[in-house]
Amino acid sequence: MSQNKAENKKILISKTGRFSDNIKIILFALAGIYLLYNSYHEYVTQGTLQTILASLLMGLLSLFAVNYRRLNYISRIGVVREKHSWFGCHRDVLRWTDIKFITLIYETEVIKAYFEDGTQGCKVLFDKSQDRELKNALSELAPGIEINKIQK
Repeated sequence: MSQNKAENKKILISKTGRFSDNIKIILFALAGIYLLYNSYHEYVTQGTLQTILASLLMGLLSLFAVNYRRLNYISRIGVVREKHSWFGCHRDVLRWTDIKFITLIYETEVIKAYFEDGTQGCKVLFDKSQDRELKNALSELAPGIEINKIQK
């Protein structure tokens, strides 16, 4: 168990896989509570479901968004994409042994990294400031994999 956690340690977290900041969480929670309360109030006063369905659905979706997190990172086992919500966690892993090609596209503010296994793969965005960490991680974890670099 501890070896599995050590293998799954987050070495480099991508730009697209960050947690939401507290302001967004508070705003979604307040919007969800307001919409659900408004739906309840309209149902009690008017007694029909047809008028409250839109605000009820939006309130439920806002509360769902409070705990939705997406996290992409590089670990010792490969490139990991996680999605967390109220209903659980889903994790996709593209293992280093399956990856055939890595393409790094350097743009003005980001680095797009494409990890391909021959038929499909995944795209992960990194900040330009993470360039040195990305190169170190790839040289350590994927020494035999061909890395193509493209400047834009």
